[in-house]
Amino acid sequence: MRRLALVTVTSMLVATVGLGWTSPAGAAPPAAADSQDSEPVGPGTTLTDFSQTFEGIPLRGNVLDADLGDPRLSVGLLTPPVVGQAQTVTEMATAQHAIAAVNGDFFDINNTGSTLGIEVQGGTLRKGPQTDPSPWHHAVGVDAGRVGRIVEAYLDGQVVLPGGKYRLDGLNQVQVPAGAGLGVFTPLWGTASRAFLGSPRTHEVTVSGGRVVRHGADRIPGDGFVLAGTGSEADLLAALPVGAPVGVSYAPRTEPDHRFDTLMGARDVLVRAGVADQTLDDTSVNPETAIGFSQDGKHMMLVVIDGRSAVSKGVTERQLARWMQQRGAYEAVVVDGGGSSELISRDAGGTSTSVRNVPSDGVERPVGNGIGLFSAPGSGHLTGIRLGKVPAVFTGLHRRLTATGYDETYGPARTGALRWTGADQDGVLTGGSPGTAQVSVTSRGVRGSGSVRVLPALTRIAVPQVDLTGGRPAGFTVTGYDAAGESSAVDPCDVRLDYDRDLIRITPRADGSFAVKALADKAFTTVTAQVGDRVTTFPVAVGLESEPVTGFEDAGSWKFGSARGSGSLASVPGRHGNALGMSVDFTASEQTRTGVATAPAPIPVPGRAHGFEMSVNGDGRGGWLAVLISDANGRNYSVYGDYVTWNGWRRTRFTVPDGVAYPVAVRGVEEIEAKRIHRYTGHLDFDDLTAQVSPRT
Repeated sequence: MRRLALVTVTSMLVATVGLGWTSPAGAAPPAAADSQDSEPVGPGTTLTDFSQTFEGIPLRGNVLDADLGDPRLSVGLLTPPVVGQAQTVTEMATAQHAIAAVNGDFFDINNTGSTLGIEVQGGTLRKGPQTDPSPWHHAVGVDAGRVGRIVEAYLDGQVVLPGGKYRLDGLNQVQVPAGAGLGVFTPLWGTASRAFLGSPRTHEVTVSGGRVVRHGADRIPGDGFVLAGTGSEADLLAALPVGAPVGVSYAPRTEPDHRFDTLMGARDVLVRAGVADQTLDDTSVNPETAIGFSQDGKHMMLVVIDGRSAVSKGVTERQLARWMQQRGAYEAVVVDGGGSSELISRDAGGTSTSVRNVPSDGVERPVGNGIGLFSAPGSGHLTGIRLGKVPAVFTGLHRRLTATGYDETYGPARTGALRWTGADQDGVLTGGSPGTAQVSVTSRGVRGSGSVRVLPALTRIAVPQVDLTGGRPAGFTVTGYDAAGESSAVDPCDVRLDYDRDLIRITPRADGSFAVKALADKAFTTVTAQVGDRVTTFPVAVGLESEPVTGFEDAGSWKFGSARGSGSLASVPGRHGNALGMSVDFTASEQTRTGVATAPAPIPVPGRAHGFEMSVNGDGRGGWLAVLISDANGRNYSVYGDYVTWNGWRRTRFTVPDGVAYPVAVRGVEEIEAKRIHRYTGHLDFDDLTAQVSPRT
């Protein structure tokens, strides 16, 4: 179904019109979008949601087009409070009051959270770029003249010791040359590990007031820094006496040379001087985030393309380069993608942001940084009205409309009394003949207008099963279908519900859905929904029941596998009969290592599994546990559990993520070690794996 959102007339303009985007000479014409909605979200800023078929591949995504010449708009680097930390894009944008943003650079995932590339925020250097073993010099940002640029970024730094001057190789970063390197950690680094990747020999000195105050460092002093050395430079620092003077200076350097207000690292350059790079990877298909600029650098494009789903497969880097070029980017880079790809923005008149794309992890992933758009404060005086986006309405049914006022910066503004045209005075639209219904609203002399698609009369309705687990409320939407199979949500004002009010309570929500709250600890009941003369029933399950999955009595048939590690499986005595023993050796690498025990065949789990429980005989090493499953659509998931910080037997839990298609099957169990400072051999025993399923009768 294509839902036509209710939008203001101005927001229906295609985002590329009037924003300085023209396809470079020789570029293929841009692929037509199957559907596209555009709306202003801030000064000089337009958000476009699109679905299209690009080179035979279904894609959906979001684009923020920003006019850098608008003095009311600024661009900034979104960061957590310290370099050695990761936060979601929403958390960073909320803390810094951004109106829209995308995720940023690759980062040290599951470890320090620090990014790989350079960071300049508000003209101040926060950290340097990785140089060893894989240089990370590509960078993207906006210079002091408000021009977007793609450059190569470097750290220019110097360490002054009693014996002479030395090159500074790193600032608040996890890698410097392993054979001989010097890195400085300022208080901005935070409390994350300072262990250099791939450097077996290191030495630190703590500097305060310009002098060495001790060898080693528990923390970074607020009035100083920690200087760390690797290889021969470790010996140099180890020889310094306490009290020795130490000076450090550093600054960013870029090629070409520019002074930046905002700058961050990037993975690869997609488009340079209007030419898409056709040497990039063309095999790995993923969700991706890209940043592009017009030829004059005065217009910026922030792009997220979803992936790993039926409606949007994702793109290769080479495809993304062509997509950005065809859209009009004269220069473009790709930054972090996969589960990190995310775009958020506010609505016109809104006070908070929301996630606009569909993150492939199913939830927001904490990341190292991002690029944010910021608006100057507005007057708060009403200059426009945005009509809320709504689904189509069926002939003879109703749709409740909403209206939000905004000022000259698209910030919030109060409306007075609303006068509707095309809807009743409470803002309720009645679906007439199939086609398009025009509506408008006026307040204080300001008018907003739009359209709503009207579908033919519905012929059936449907609601999926609702599961209430862990005492949390759940929700549902009544979906209607016309004779041609087109669908849309039915407004709660048209729905009659009949159910056992001793077991559950159902209330309508402002967004057109219903909330369900459990009144019993465990139950299975049915709800009857009626819209006109159309009726459906659907189940509501309250609580969870334990369903056995495996006792690992067939442990001898399970197979061991590993990424960057080694190990073995064995049948061992368990809590009840046999258990599956897994020995791992995680000493050979500092990268993420795994030990996987794969079942002889996928183990079906009947019903709707919301979690798993398993008995684990722990070794206290801190490995991260996961149950590996596949769903009814064949998609594989890792269902994560606890870190093994205990010794002996303990029952541990795993929560199945939202969006899984039931029923599921268990493929195996896994131990993960992502922290590079944790290198060890270990042994775990697994027994009594059960699924927590919704009651079925």
